[in-house]
Amino acid sequence: MNKNRSLNTILTLLCLGFVAKILSTLARVLTTRTIGIDAMGLYQLASPCMLLVITLSQFGLPTAMATLVSRHRNKAKTILISGLTISFIISFFMMVLVILLAGVIANDVLKNPNILLTIYGLALLIPLVSLSAIIKGFFLGLNEIELTSTSTIMEEVGRILFIIFFLDSLAEKGPNFGSFGAMIGVCVGEVFQSLYMIIFNNRRLYLRVNELLSIKLKDRFVESQAILKLSFPLTLSRLIGSITYFLESIIISNLMLKYGYGVEVLTHDYGLLSGYVMPLLLMPGFFATSFANYLLPNMSKSVGKGNLKDAKMKFKKMFIISAGTGLFFSLVFFLFGDKLMLFLYGTNEGYQMVKILAFPFAIYYIESPIAAAMHALNLTTKAFYSTIISCIIRILILLIFTKNLQVNSVALATIVAVFIDVLINGFFVFDRLFFHNEKIVI
Repeated sequence: MNKNRSLNTILTLLCLGFVAKILSTLARVLTTRTIGIDAMGLYQLASPCMLLVITLSQFGLPTAMATLVSRHRNKAKTILISGLTISFIISFFMMVLVILLAGVIANDVLKNPNILLTIYGLALLIPLVSLSAIIKGFFLGLNEIELTSTSTIMEEVGRILFIIFFLDSLAEKGPNFGSFGAMIGVCVGEVFQSLYMIIFNNRRLYLRVNELLSIKLKDRFVESQAILKLSFPLTLSRLIGSITYFLESIIISNLMLKYGYGVEVLTHDYGLLSGYVMPLLLMPGFFATSFANYLLPNMSKSVGKGNLKDAKMKFKKMFIISAGTGLFFSLVFFLFGDKLMLFLYGTNEGYQMVKILAFPFAIYYIESPIAAAMHALNLTTKAFYSTIISCIIRILILLIFTKNLQVNSVALATIVAVFIDVLINGFFVFDRLFFHNEKIVI
């Protein structure tokens, strides 16, 4: 019975993830076709900044909450209100900071004043994405995975509706407004996602506001400490990764300008790689994400109960399935990448890059299950080491190879960094789970 239920849950997640990915791809294709390559290039240049700001705003809270709620169901409401309180404080300060520094980021850091409007749009996104992430982490911990997966579909629906009805009017005003509109579309999607989870959950969360607010400050403080204990090392790891990603656009921009390439060439090539090639290669990544979303609460629960045999079985199953999925889609992209690009984007420009990167990108599919296992096994602090090493290597590759490979050095740096990350984290997981499981302490 449990095996059938697990299989049904995984199949349901894959179906919901597939629909969400189709809608996400549709949203990206519609955005790209509506705002054009130049505006998409601006949006992609702002993306590292977006990732950095969101990482700081979320502070690792969603994953920490999912882990704690899955282990302590009786404290779920206290954990939720504690997480929301921490998130509100951090998001407020981050939003104000981004607004105040928007001009500096656009003009002095990214050296492109056309990104200014997009940075202002990012400030609006901060509290919205933080709220949706906290709620999703809460329900993920309660194992309401279908709700969180369906909410992602609603996110894309909201984004697509905005693109269809409003984005074109903004794009007509120029690339800077087009990029700004793409960021606002993301904001609208987050609103749709949060509203869906608040209204359509099994626990009638929207009717329990007074109950949540009545939780004693002492209890909130205790759970806040537990949340921060888990979220802090996770944030350090993600922060280093986000800073590296943020530095990536700065390094590429400055080096390519130094080597004689114009701003137009940089924007076009970076937009092609980040807006066309990588999204195509990562398109089936929802499979790995679905496996990880299933693995985190279930494996955390097994580890919390001391049922290590069950934890091992779940990890092995998800790892093998993820690896097989990655190899299958790599083969598809290698053989049919040009046709897929032509169908999705209306151009096969960049296809040779897709063909070169197809098989190396298979490593991405096993990254998510390993990361989920790291959190479930209380190895979040260990992930910090691998992040530092992989990020240093990533920066070195950009500095060494940008002169000869131009924007292609970004793809090379990304693949090598992920490979190093997976190798180190994989060692920690397999060592703890299969050889030194007596060290697992909850």
